[in-house]
Amino acid sequence: MDMCGNASAYTASSLVKQFHDFPHKSRDFKTVSSDFDPLDVTYLEGAAFTGAVCILAGSVLFFMILLYLCCCACRKHRVDYMNYKSEPGCHWGWAILFVAVCTCGLGLAYFGNEYVKQGVEAAAKAINDGNQTVAAGQVQVSSIIIDLDSSEQTLLNLEGAWIGKGLPTEVQQSLVDQTIEARRQVGNAEYEAINIRTTINNVFDAGKYAEDLKKYDKWRWEGTLGALCAIVALLCLIVLGVCLGSSCTLKLTAFLMLFGLLVAWAAAGGFLFVAVAGSDFCISPNSFVDRELEDMSQTYSETVKYFIYCQDCPNPFESDYRTTMESLNTVSNQLFELKTVAERYPNLDLSDVLADIAQLKGSLTDVQTRLQSLWHNQINCTSLNAAYKDLIASACGKTIDGAVYTFGAGCVIGFGAFFLIMAVQQHWTRILTDDAWFEGEGTTLLDSRNGSGNRRRRRGGSARTPPSHVQQDPPRYTQPAAGYRRQEDVAMHMAEHNPYQDTYRDSKPREAWGKSDQV
Repeated sequence: MDMCGNASAYTASSLVKQFHDFPHKSRDFKTVSSDFDPLDVTYLEGAAFTGAVCILAGSVLFFMILLYLCCCACRKHRVDYMNYKSEPGCHWGWAILFVAVCTCGLGLAYFGNEYVKQGVEAAAKAINDGNQTVAAGQVQVSSIIIDLDSSEQTLLNLEGAWIGKGLPTEVQQSLVDQTIEARRQVGNAEYEAINIRTTINNVFDAGKYAEDLKKYDKWRWEGTLGALCAIVALLCLIVLGVCLGSSCTLKLTAFLMLFGLLVAWAAAGGFLFVAVAGSDFCISPNSFVDRELEDMSQTYSETVKYFIYCQDCPNPFESDYRTTMESLNTVSNQLFELKTVAERYPNLDLSDVLADIAQLKGSLTDVQTRLQSLWHNQINCTSLNAAYKDLIASACGKTIDGAVYTFGAGCVIGFGAFFLIMAVQQHWTRILTDDAWFEGEGTTLLDSRNGSGNRRRRRGGSARTPPSHVQQDPPRYTQPAAGYRRQEDVAMHMAEHNPYQDTYRDSKPREAWGKSDQV
């Protein structure tokens, strides 16, 4: 029967409740329990369901971009070079807008990353505080055991010290018996102190968990910060490409933003999994601890519950502590009687015996003082319960909030990267098609220098001269109308109707274009 109450129950925040209510689906899309159990594969599948949906969404967007680019590359164009105008790229304002959206996402991600770091550090600090309290108790109990063992040895020597001092036989035997009883009581006290130390040693060894937690958070923080710095560099390249009007820079950043899109959605899925699983734990952390303690030993279970629920659970150290204190009080009374009897015979040489008794008295008094300090500080539930509450507050507070913020930032950056890549789709098309007949880089995405978006002329040729690989229909010749008799009139007529011939107009002044007298 569970004798513990729920005085230190944790009240979950509204954010934790919302993420705890997220659907938990297994691989066959069946609803599974949302009770936190990190060792249950079915539960892990259910908690990872929403994160997998995020990663799937990012993959769909990625393949949508690839499919669109493949369609652009494989589509056959028939170009009218008489009236050719390239489609102008996205206006520069849209690109700046997408950069601003990604920048907001980066700020949110940095904020969430720092929140997670602060939460993990606070949790590690709470674990270290509890571990230091327990370590101090272990040191205190060990020193008490050493002093009790030394006192037991002193009493063993004192048994033989009564013999040969000239005491009456009955008095001598009574002193020896009392000394033996005092040594037995000290042995009992030492045994109970060893039980206290064993209980502490078997239950608490949290230092390694704090170190592992710090090491994990260091890797996570550095990895997240590195990804954010890489995205910042890509956004700077985009701004640079806009300012310089460099199509090559925009092509490169669009290509790299594909990987940024995948990383953003993968990070969003990972942090969403952390937020959902953490919310499942934080909705009722004590319930999870109780379930885990069901398969543990009674001593272990009672000790952990005592520090979690504090005053509502019996103290597992109380029996050993009281037995030790009673044994030490008994020994103190017996030493007082031994001293009183020895002082009745001032004529006998009992100075060494009285010195041993005084030393024992002082040593045991010091042991009692340290044992009381141990009871009120190290093995009392107050200090460790406070560390436990700090651990829950930090793990279920800033850590969950930071994971949610980073998840939202990943979604914002993912959508921003998607639209940014789509905005420069014209340059993706140029990467996958032959663009060699145009001079330089052609128009850029944000070319505000040429509002019409016309491509530049080929080096050394006319704007109307098509590339060699484009199939052309032969120029059509139209008979001149009646009234055209002179050769120069015929040549002028041919030039006017030849779509690829401008030489006549370029070589003759307009006055030479007159018609001859008609018949």
